Amino acid sequence: MICCQLVVSSDHLSSVWQPLTQLDLSLTERGSNRRLRVELDETELKKLLTSLEAADRVRLAYVCLLTITV
Repeated sequence: MICCQLVVSSDHLSSVWQPLTQLDLSLTERGSNRRLRVELDETELKKLLTSLEAADRVRLAYVCLLTITV
């Protein structure tokens, strides 16, 4: 589930609005489940998506390689 949240920060009389994405992850490791909540700004979110897309390309290449060698 991805939801958006705004964080308000103020310095003197001015306000700064920074949109954040709150990402909830369900992780399973060695039979144990845990939840992890991460707040990301736009730059961090783009980096995460780029990294996940690159990891998926590697995974797909590996699956294709296994299929060819079997």
